[in-house]
Amino acid sequence: MDKNSLIGWTLIAILMVLMMNTMNKNGKKRAAEEQEKQKTEEVRTADTNNVSPAINNNQTSTQEVTTLSDSAKQAINNSSFGIFGNQANGSEENLVVENSVMTITFTNKGGIPKSVILKDYKTHDQQPLEVYSLKNGEFSVKLFANTGIGERNIITDSLYFLPNKSIDAEGNIIVSYKLLGANDQYYEHRYIIPSEGYLLDFDIKMNNLQNFITKDYFTILWKQRLQSQEGNLATEKMYSSVYYADKQLKVGKIGYRKSTDKTPKVDLQWVSFKQKFFNSTLIAKDEPFDNSSYISSEQAETDDDFVKDLSSELGVQYNKSNNVNFPMQMYFGPNNYKDLKALDINLQKVVQIGVSVFRWVNLYLIMPTFNLLNNKISNYGIIILLLTIFIKIIVFPFTYKSNLSMIKMRVLQPELAELKKKYGKDQAKMGQAQMELYRKAGVNPLGGCLPMLFQMPILIAMYRFFPSSIELRQQGFLWATDLSTYDSIFSWTQQIPFISQIYGNHISLFTILMAITSFFYTRINSQNTPTDDSNPMAAQMKMFQYFMPFMMLFIFNKFSAALSYYYFLFNLLSIGQHYIMKKFMIDEDKIHAEIQANKKKVKTKSKWQQKMEEVLKQQEAQRKARGKK
Repeated sequence: MDKNSLIGWTLIAILMVLMMNTMNKNGKKRAAEEQEKQKTEEVRTADTNNVSPAINNNQTSTQEVTTLSDSAKQAINNSSFGIFGNQANGSEENLVVENSVMTITFTNKGGIPKSVILKDYKTHDQQPLEVYSLKNGEFSVKLFANTGIGERNIITDSLYFLPNKSIDAEGNIIVSYKLLGANDQYYEHRYIIPSEGYLLDFDIKMNNLQNFITKDYFTILWKQRLQSQEGNLATEKMYSSVYYADKQLKVGKIGYRKSTDKTPKVDLQWVSFKQKFFNSTLIAKDEPFDNSSYISSEQAETDDDFVKDLSSELGVQYNKSNNVNFPMQMYFGPNNYKDLKALDINLQKVVQIGVSVFRWVNLYLIMPTFNLLNNKISNYGIIILLLTIFIKIIVFPFTYKSNLSMIKMRVLQPELAELKKKYGKDQAKMGQAQMELYRKAGVNPLGGCLPMLFQMPILIAMYRFFPSSIELRQQGFLWATDLSTYDSIFSWTQQIPFISQIYGNHISLFTILMAITSFFYTRINSQNTPTDDSNPMAAQMKMFQYFMPFMMLFIFNKFSAALSYYYFLFNLLSIGQHYIMKKFMIDEDKIHAEIQANKKKVKTKSKWQQKMEEVLKQQEAQRKARGKK
């Protein structure tokens, strides 16, 4: 390699490393955006009706009036909460219910779920998996009501609801929380928990409150701080965000890599707080949430267990009738594509399996095959091996044609070299002579590239499939204890500047094996591919092929072990496939004889060849015109 090429490749390596470093760092711009968004949020949550601090913060107001008489306390509560003032004071009491797959803890303070634990799953350190929690979060309803001294905002999680629990004839658990007023006035949260499944019904009911509620809407406030569950914080941040669907069930989301907020400006059918393998979703059953709804996602900055802060404000239309019911559903469960699709609300879109053609490859080829093997075999390492063999069989015809075309091109190299000597720097004539040689020999110069392009959708689809497959979560194989995250054969806790940011604090053996086999497979392909070493561009492209396996060490070190293991197997099988074709299927002497025989035959030019010749002639004419000038 000459000096200029060496300098060029060194600069490319430095630039790529700097780009990776920049993507993983939180710069001053993000900090400024965070500060600005925090100010915006403070403005949004401020009391638009100039409610006093004591009223906005019921806990503070309660503490401030502890020295007052009971009648004085009640008067303040009434002024803050109107007909529900008698339920402003109390003590928090929890109610625990469970079905076959989850344990839900309700609280009378706000009449809401406080925690949801999934029975069939554990965190990476084998602790109970809490898919939903009010720790550093909120779930409440904001009502705009006339308390007797003017319109006030009433936040329901400041009030102590009256609980009731029962079981219906079908075995469903019914949990009800009520705020009672006078003359059969009440506000109620009603939940129906089935005996199995992750979906429960949630209704907001109001009776005879049409004179108490002042506006024609109310707002559901939902905030949740996502805690790390997988032990790979960087990956969890990449896969965690807010998803939403409009009335037509068209799904959107907030970007994964930045802190941002959004007002979709459409009616929403559901909003989902999605983590890598689990989600909490609020679903409107009949009427959607109105187009004033607001959602946001904040990146974690320092806390090792804190993934993201997700929040939403969902507007609900209130018709001011004497009896109101707004039915909803809550989903707390895993991101299992098949189960989410069965809900028939497009919630399966929270599972990232690619877009466009890559999504179709996963849906109709990879996933059905994987599920079929999963039903028969319990070892996921063996399942991935069989899946890889199946894919190699499918793409074998393309691989064979690609190799055959490259060998034909290599057989023609001596004749192409003679043409280059004959025409020298006259590129136009050289191009025409090349096309004529290809036509006579019956060789397509693109024959080696096109078959490889057909394989790319499968390779890219697998890149999406493995990291999103909850089936691989906490499933071990060989030295990998969890195929859904990286396999570590050596790790360290000390942060090494620059290295820890772009490479991580561990070494993945499957990634190393993948990079080594990629290098050897590249070398084999390079030997088969005819190149003109005198062409600087061709020489640099050849060097770039060897450079990519090295970059894979950095790119894939933090990825799931299943993905690196799959690419490692794919490379191994490709190398074996190459030697089988070379030894038993492709005879270079026979190919050479066939090419010489084809050259003696009279062949008509294809439309593509005619078009290429016209282009070359036009280029030659333009070159001559420029020479005359």
